[in-house]
Amino acid sequence: AKGRGRGPGPFGSSGKEELTNLGLFAQARQDVTDRVSVSYGARVDTQEFKAATGQTFEETGVSVNGAVDVILSDRWTLNAGVASSFGGYELGEAALINFGGAWNYAGFTTSRANAARIGLRYESGPWEASGAIFYTEVNDINAVLPTGGARGAQSDLVSQGFDGSLGYYGSKGFFRANYTYADVELNNAAIGSTAYYFGRPMGHIIGLEAAYDVNPHLRIGGTAEIALDNHDTPVKLSGYEAVDLYAAYTPKSMQNVEFRLDVRNVFDETYASRSSDGVGLPNVVALNEPGQSFELTAKIKF
Repeated sequence: AKGRGRGPGPFGSSGKEELTNLGLFAQARQDVTDRVSVSYGARVDTQEFKAATGQTFEETGVSVNGAVDVILSDRWTLNAGVASSFGGYELGEAALINFGGAWNYAGFTTSRANAARIGLRYESGPWEASGAIFYTEVNDINAVLPTGGARGAQSDLVSQGFDGSLGYYGSKGFFRANYTYADVELNNAAIGSTAYYFGRPMGHIIGLEAAYDVNPHLRIGGTAEIALDNHDTPVKLSGYEAVDLYAAYTPKSMQNVEFRLDVRNVFDETYASRSSDGVGLPNVVALNEPGQSFELTAKIKF
């Protein structure tokens, strides 16, 4: 990562950071019984970080993970997993290294993430449903865009919530709905969109998808993304609804060819995705998603 200054004085300064990582991992998956399957593994990473000051930092870390699927009945399955991951060092914002003043690396260290998830899956004929709660914490995250040049400033992030889905899969089509709620906090406070280097203030997100086979050669379908208002952030984030529609045609004489027409953002909604940088930030203009647009594609499978 190499910064290039602009302007005179401290704004003409620049610097360089360099990160080298060497990792070795092993992962195993196996069926313990007819009803229990597991996955587990470990990884070792060794890193060397060269700072803009010329200092060198070195660290080796171990990551471990484990997951289990348990068939409770013909319809219900329990799944759970845990992991502890070595995050290592991280390069700073390349365009702004030493911009406006020299960076310092006092307290510069490596991060670590701990995560857990547990959920249930249900299957019965054409119906499928699942739900899970999750928790992730990332500790000792160094500032990648430091205030006052303090690259060693540290933050702790917590993301927790629920995700679920419900689907119907018939002989001529399907419908699926997904819901995710993620509460993201930085240093025990709701994350603002100014902290997009660390995480996104997602809140409540709903996804819908459906398709229907009119005949063996023509499928019509659509998707929708719905973000609800998020009042937990320092600046309220307004919700939005975006709908896409499509039609896909496969000629009878050419089963490996598909012609597809997509109409994206059907209602020409003006919105910035909840995962975009700078949403709700007064001194950043968030990049809106494209307005109503049309796409015609041809695909050949071979």
